Amino acid sequence: MVQGQVLIASDLASSGKWTGSLENMLAQREVGVRRTWTGPSAVDFIRRGGIDMAVLGFDSPGDGLATLRLIRAVNQLLPCMVVAREVSSLLLRQALMLGVSSVLTEPIDVRFMTALIGRLLPMMANRPTVVGPQGNLEV
Repeated sequence: MVQGQVLIASDLASSGKWTGSLENMLAQREVGVRRTWTGPSAVDFIRRGGIDMAVLGFDSPGDGLATLRLIRAVNQLLPCMVVAREVSSLLLRQALMLGVSSVLTEPIDVRFMTALIGRLLPMMANRPTVVGPQGNLEV
């Protein structure tokens, strides 16, 4: 079975519709879930280590991209998924330039999302996490 730790960071009003289902499906695969509602707390979780993947969904596309930039300053290789109500070509281009694994639009197909996470987590298995000289995580 897939194992790991997924961080779900979302302030989307609709996230309650999919986050609970996602947590249940990941639990069936023995994947742990951490939950937060703000970008800064997401970055704190990642800085502390133990997070193998992040799922980001924020009301404002700018907030999501700002959080993603902060995450990349801490960990350039962490697989990240972005969830958005709508995806413009600009948002998609910027997210891909920041190295996201995927961009999904609402409504979320939780089975599809779980399958994507299941494919990405094994890539992170047994990869050491090292804290760099400025407290940044290096993988």
